[in-house]
Amino acid sequence: MLDESLVKLLAAVAPALVALAGVFVARAGFMLARSQRDDQWVRAFAELHKEFWNEHPYGIVRGWLACDTNYEQLRSILEKRRHRSSDLTPDEYMSLEKLDKFLNLLSRAAHVTPSFPAEKNLWNDLFFHYWFAECRKPSRSELQWYLDRFYQGLQHRVAAFSADGRTTSLSTGA
Repeated sequence: MLDESLVKLLAAVAPALVALAGVFVARAGFMLARSQRDDQWVRAFAELHKEFWNEHPYGIVRGWLACDTNYEQLRSILEKRRHRSSDLTPDEYMSLEKLDKFLNLLSRAAHVTPSFPAEKNLWNDLFFHYWFAECRKPSRSELQWYLDRFYQGLQHRVAAFSADGRTTSLSTGA
């Protein structure tokens, strides 16, 4: 008798236990996937950050963008590129190469979009918002032309940043 009632009880409880175990397994899987995604974002961001600050050509471009006096050198090259691209000297072409490498890195960075508040804070607190804002300065119409002409996808991302460097949306653009 006891065996029969135990079997009935187990038969009644077993589906609930299986369902509960399924919930726990699904939750563990979700947490693992989220953790792996977060780790991947942090690794990608760390790689970009290291490359951004350790590679030589990026320092030169940062100097052009951070200092209006230095920007004048780039301004003349961009104006020349806009109106007579065949007249660029080898040194001017190499300057555009440095700018292109920098903008390509920013393009890669713009696609490592933070998903969570902590990631957005890290993103904003470090540096990318500043460099996007420097590209958006109204006084830099030559750079705006260059972005429009050759970096439309980045231009949409850069447009997400206001002139004061604060983000308005990191998820807009191509």
